[in-house]
Amino acid sequence: PRQSILLLILQLIASSSTKTARQSNNNSRSNRLATINDANQLANLCMMGRLHKAEPGPEPGLTTGPCIGYSDSSCCTAEVGSRLGSNDEFAQAAFRLDHCGRRLSAECEKWFERSRCLYECSPNLGPWLVKVSGYSWRTERAYGVPLCHSQCQAWYAACAADLSCVPNWSSGFRWIRQANGSGYVNVCPDGGLAQCRSIAQLHNHKAEQFCETVWDGEFKVVPDGSPCFQLDWSTATRKANPNLAVTRAASREKVAAFYYSHASVLKTASSVLFGCALLVLRLCFVAF
Repeated sequence: PRQSILLLILQLIASSSTKTARQSNNNSRSNRLATINDANQLANLCMMGRLHKAEPGPEPGLTTGPCIGYSDSSCCTAEVGSRLGSNDEFAQAAFRLDHCGRRLSAECEKWFERSRCLYECSPNLGPWLVKVSGYSWRTERAYGVPLCHSQCQAWYAACAADLSCVPNWSSGFRWIRQANGSGYVNVCPDGGLAQCRSIAQLHNHKAEQFCETVWDGEFKVVPDGSPCFQLDWSTATRKANPNLAVTRAASREKVAAFYYSHASVLKTASSVLFGCALLVLRLCFVAF
């Protein structure tokens, strides 16, 4: 009986180790973000999306439009980046900025274009990328990107008087097939244009609520004195990307946390295995 118990314990330990290794391999295959342990790689990473490149690189053809600042290192092609300034095919996804029957003000449009340039073209979102499911056009998204308070205030001020019918532009619209059958376009949900109100009203006259809600949590507003992203830096003057330093610091912190968590797991596993080994030795002494 004691030999049988000893054998059973050894089998359980082996089975547990195999299961843990298999789960680790499955997680690695299904979620690349969980396995990135290099800060440089994390700081220069393209989102996995329909319009995104596999990896960042220069786009010398990106010479016009609001995304021009990303031409030295971009996750979007020159074609995509150049078309992001078009109200007719916003982000090449037939996303209508004029869904309330009136075009957004010019300055408000510029801020939304800047936010989409960041989403489509920036190689600096790695620390804030998360895996998502249920979307045909992407398997990852950015969440909680730190946005400077002053940037949020300026964006909100530019758009407060413009019209919309939903506070969350990622999930609030109804999508209908276009007349030419080429795809779908966003329209106001049940109630149609009767639901249109000023963006200020939709967000209770709160800039922070607007910035954090309009793209479903993509941004998190933080004080200007802390590391935070800017949206309005990409211009024809081609000044250096101010968000790169923020991303590099966040990448180092995230990778350090990655190693710390794995070290904790290994320490716990070592303690368990050591305890099991002692138990096996004791059983051996008793049995023999």
